[in-house]
Amino acid sequence: MTDTHAISSIDNCGIIALPRHLDPNGSLTEVENTPSCPFEIKRVFYLYDVPANSERGGHSHHLAQELIVAVCGSFDVTIHDGLRKRTYTLDRPYQALYIQAGVWRTLDNFSAGSVCLVLTSEKYDESDYVRDFSEFLRLAAGKSFASNTGKYPFLDLLTVNAPYIDELKEAAARVIDSGRYIGGDEVKALEDDLCRLTGAPYAVGVSNGLDALRLIFRAYIETGALKEGDEVIVPANTYIASVLAVTDNRLVPVFVEPSETTMCLDSAIVEKAITPRTKAVMPVHLYGRVCWDDTLADTVSRRRLIVVEDNAQAIGAVSQVAGLFGAKATGALGHAGAFSFYPTKNIGALGDAGAVVTHDARLAAAVAALRNYGSDRRYHNIYEGLNCRLDPMQAAMIRVKLRHIESETAHRQAIAKVYDTMIVNPLVTKPLLNAGDDCVWHQYVVRTERRDEFRAFLAANGVDTDIHYAVPPHLQPCYSRYSTLSLPRTCMMADQVVSLPVTRCTSTDDARKIAGIINEFN
Repeated sequence: MTDTHAISSIDNCGIIALPRHLDPNGSLTEVENTPSCPFEIKRVFYLYDVPANSERGGHSHHLAQELIVAVCGSFDVTIHDGLRKRTYTLDRPYQALYIQAGVWRTLDNFSAGSVCLVLTSEKYDESDYVRDFSEFLRLAAGKSFASNTGKYPFLDLLTVNAPYIDELKEAAARVIDSGRYIGGDEVKALEDDLCRLTGAPYAVGVSNGLDALRLIFRAYIETGALKEGDEVIVPANTYIASVLAVTDNRLVPVFVEPSETTMCLDSAIVEKAITPRTKAVMPVHLYGRVCWDDTLADTVSRRRLIVVEDNAQAIGAVSQVAGLFGAKATGALGHAGAFSFYPTKNIGALGDAGAVVTHDARLAAAVAALRNYGSDRRYHNIYEGLNCRLDPMQAAMIRVKLRHIESETAHRQAIAKVYDTMIVNPLVTKPLLNAGDDCVWHQYVVRTERRDEFRAFLAANGVDTDIHYAVPPHLQPCYSRYSTLSLPRTCMMADQVVSLPVTRCTSTDDARKIAGIINEFN
């Protein structure tokens, strides 16, 4: 559909009185292009012989405005703006219902012998029509919830970084004054910080979260633990980066459905997906929640699978169940974990940045070499490597914010607790956690079967929202070879998920008000 679709409110529509010339021998009402008419009339048509009590004319217009008149008999007109609907009964020839472009209208409950007159501001053009109601809702929603326009913004990085601004400036000056702009002490210090945070003995700073995953798999191939064509089990409900890292190394992703309650990889069905070619599994700690339990730990141990964690969204989360090496922090539960410090993450850089954490010294050395042109020392290249180094300026920014990870997590958990306690609308499904797991709430994601209406309702009440993620990886154009897979849970979630505000932009008082607004949605 065209991007020129108008956005109107039903409050801008309504009954207009037409001029009446009363006469005992027959009254007269005219409708013509006068200053009192809301638009220049360019087309006139009328409906007649409509069967009694039937429905006609459900559509919206991108540009055309309309006046609808019951010339004879009566009928109902229901209008909808994507948020609310209202019904008018037209039964007088001297009254017209004015409908703005961008409003859906349906005619219904025609009396026998009724005649409906329609006057429009545009000549007939089929491309001006929106005839599918779900498409109309999508267009209305897409125009209505532009990011960060409401009273309750979804995310504003200036607000998020404001508490640390002086520390960030000091850190930036320190890097500038150091004269070391690639590698150096800042990168090494961050790597040490990550080891202390996770309990893993090795950490390697890299350029971003996707490269962290790519380099893990590439290092496993270089060291002989994996080879091209090996299968890696991945959750079907994830951001596409999880899968890109697999296919970039000519490994084969095996998509496994998420749990309907946690929305993360369903550990109960992982075993069924294992084949003789399966060599690794990738738990994704989606939305900041732990994707690890006794079932998954048992499966990977018995099957001797490599565990590569996508920990891009869950820094600081803690599992109730210990990992393969005794650690409980996400990123250190398996053999290797990838971190992202993209600016929107709980601990975000002021640009792109990532890291690899591992219990494997050989893997750490391979990743460190691969990130720097494949060299283990200057001018000595043992691999056909890449340039995926972590910028020391970003390392310094991350170190500042990492010092505040406990308060950042506590704030998000406080917002989530308000939502958990106060959202009681039966049309909205709240997230559930594994007992005892410590979620860090990168996103607070609810589900509703009426997502477009829900988001539009929240937007109208000043609440910005987002969708993580509207199109699953297997349905992306680049992965058309997987588009025929049957993954109903994944597709259901893609159609229903809505992310609510949960960052420093949102106070607990804001969260209570947002919950109240959500409870009014019906």
